[in-house]
Amino acid sequence: MKRPFFILALGLLATAPHPASATDQLPNQGSVLAAPCASCHGSDGSGAGAIPALKGRPASVLLDQLKAFRSGALPSTVMGRLAKGYSDDQLSQLAAHFGDK
Repeated sequence: MKRPFFILALGLLATAPHPASATDQLPNQGSVLAAPCASCHGSDGSGAGAIPALKGRPASVLLDQLKAFRSGALPSTVMGRLAKGYSDDQLSQLAAHFGDK
């Protein structure tokens, strides 16, 4: 009597959705992560006025700057606080999204 329930439970566990792992990423996650950036830097990273453009800059330079903002090595008013919310992988995706490859 207990065996059919056990088999049913295993079947349900096998088909249950699993949380996304670090390797399961959206195809264009850079654009999703970049949504908050658009309010200051523009949706395509072109910048406006005193806000620097991100579009077209080398991705490696953008990544270095994002990491420097996050660590506090590069002073900022807003960017340091924002960058702290991203992992290294997410910062790489942001740099690749806006920068030249």
